[in-house]
Amino acid sequence: MSSVLNISETSLQEVIEQINQINLLSQPLLHTSLQRILDQPNDSLVGEIVREVTKSNAFLRFTSPGGSLSTASKRKAYILNNFSVVMPIEFVLKNDKQTVMYVPILQMLQTLLANKDILEKAMSPETNLTQKYNSFRDGSCFKSNSLLKEQIFTIVLFLYIDDFEVANPLGTSRNKHKLCAIYWALGNLHSKYRSGLHCIQLALLCKASDIKDHGYWETLRPLIQDLASLEQHGVYVEQLGASVKGTVLFVAADNLAAHSLGGFFESFTVSQICRFCMAKREEIQHKEVRTGSFQPRTEENHDQQVKNVQQDPSLAPQFGVNCKKSYHHI
Repeated sequence: MSSVLNISETSLQEVIEQINQINLLSQPLLHTSLQRILDQPNDSLVGEIVREVTKSNAFLRFTSPGGSLSTASKRKAYILNNFSVVMPIEFVLKNDKQTVMYVPILQMLQTLLANKDILEKAMSPETNLTQKYNSFRDGSCFKSNSLLKEQIFTIVLFLYIDDFEVANPLGTSRNKHKLCAIYWALGNLHSKYRSGLHCIQLALLCKASDIKDHGYWETLRPLIQDLASLEQHGVYVEQLGASVKGTVLFVAADNLAAHSLGGFFESFTVSQICRFCMAKREEIQHKEVRTGSFQPRTEENHDQQVKNVQQDPSLAPQFGVNCKKSYHHI
């Protein structure tokens, strides 16, 4: 009820107490029924039978006062002791009291791949069809990745970044409590499995304002360090008896998050508004992309634009490159 139905702890506690009360109220009915069946005047014998039957009721035993599921704290302790739970870690940003909540991605991978069923499905990739894009494995990005071709089994991760409001997005608190979340999914699984919400994991959660104050590099530091360790050293999979390396194949995001992450202007009112090509805002009204009229952005010309903007900040709106100190490239 807590993880699947998103029921609050207060409501969950009320449900458990009410169900426990229903079970307790059934004891007099059970006592009457047993006494009628046994047809004996010995009330103490019937009472003893009722108590033993009640003890055999697992739900009643665990939710009664003192039981391992009777309170929120006891349920939390029970889950930690009996389930494979990876707890989030709070990181304090440099020279500040602002914090980032991070769920260690290496521990999560190790926990997921410890499940035999998940490991078998992860090691059984989708069937590739010739001359047809069936999955990301058919694309040039996957085929040109040297790490993914090194081993028979390599971990493939998909990242997704997005901001969301936890308060009224139209009210006075707009942007005040805005959060940035980074999720990930195991790309080795078949699309019919990884598309389920329960297969999408949370990696990091922070205030959107903290990213503007500290930059992506500082805010995402624990995640980046774990991803670097995954590429260089891998994560140990007990069932395989070996460490398996992995990498991030792509980062999914909307235009706002993608431009912010890439160091481009987010307002889309500058001259070169596209992060893929050098098209100008006034040109896209008269020319089509498929005509090949727009020069693609490359690593070389982008680095040159960044250098030019660093030397002359007034060129930033022209190139669409944001080089403010609050936005550090990853």
